[in-house]
Amino acid sequence: MITRQKIDIEKKLREIVDEIAVPEGKYEEAKTSYEAIGEWLASNNSNLQQYKPKIYPQGSFAFGTAIKPSHGCDYDVDAVCLLQASKHNFTQEELKNLVGGRLKEHGTYSRMLEPKDGRRRCWTLEYSDKSRFHIDILPAIPFDVMNFSESAYINGLLNQTICITDKLHRDYKILSNDWHTSNPQGYINWFFNEMRQKMQKNARVEFAANESVEDLPLYKRKTVLQMAIQLLKYHRDINWRNDDDKPISIIITTLATKAYNGEDNLYDALVNICKTMPDYIENRNDTYWVGNPVNENENFADKWKETPRKAQVFFQWLFSLNTLLNNLLDEHIDFSEALDVAYGRNQETSCNNINIVLPKKVVHMTDPIKPWRAQ
Repeated sequence: MITRQKIDIEKKLREIVDEIAVPEGKYEEAKTSYEAIGEWLASNNSNLQQYKPKIYPQGSFAFGTAIKPSHGCDYDVDAVCLLQASKHNFTQEELKNLVGGRLKEHGTYSRMLEPKDGRRRCWTLEYSDKSRFHIDILPAIPFDVMNFSESAYINGLLNQTICITDKLHRDYKILSNDWHTSNPQGYINWFFNEMRQKMQKNARVEFAANESVEDLPLYKRKTVLQMAIQLLKYHRDINWRNDDDKPISIIITTLATKAYNGEDNLYDALVNICKTMPDYIENRNDTYWVGNPVNENENFADKWKETPRKAQVFFQWLFSLNTLLNNLLDEHIDFSEALDVAYGRNQETSCNNINIVLPKKVVHMTDPIKPWRAQ
């Protein structure tokens, strides 16, 4: 039953989403910027032209789940630069330098590169302080270039796996068939397909599922799942902003998408997602496993084994969210103030003022994968 209190909580949550979401103008600015980069890489006088380079957005800007950065941070825009070439054309190092060399031929882009010799896998362009964003450009080639077409790649009608460069790869400097792979476009398609199918189970949101998921510009996609993910990520950033072991966005997005059950109410969606997210964390040979839905061999939680505190922080964060959401319905608690504190809207009040009891024991694989339920 939707009570008056739930309606008020819903209104408050959407108010927070409006504050933390990326402004429309920032989406347009980022889109204009990476499209301009693509045009430069593919222009007639470019030595990349024969490989038909194309820029594709990935990450939160592609999912419509981007949020405003914490104080002192930039908007992080991720993009793939996909060249229609094969592993026989060049080494990983040559591909990386081919893209970087073309960027350095542009007077402005050359000055914006940071660091100048590129990062481990990508090239980063730092825009002005006023813009407050940077674009990470990941050089890549299709896994199967022989059957490649752009429309088939976008629509998932062929293998969307791509091969990416990595300075730390043992074969980085030699011709080899052994490259790291990724599948960002496949993940994007999975995300929207999952969201659409679950929304369509609910007749009240069927129109939104059919009309608003993919036909609108990124910044106008305002589905319940997308807003829920924004709230989850921002709560993490506010309350664990200085913690290197805080949950990473791809784990939050993957588990939230799997846990979402088509709710058309943001509060109900958050309650269900936070309650059931652990159900989608597997135990494989005493190792936490959050599988990539488009690559069954990739574990997004692979670092949890080498750094067990990452798992502990994840479950603590989830426990705090469950406690917060449950407390919002307590008639003795001012839900509006509780949400303001939890989302940093009252900067004079720290998150420690919320009455949250975190589990005291360290998380081990011998424990249930729902330690936040322990009191």
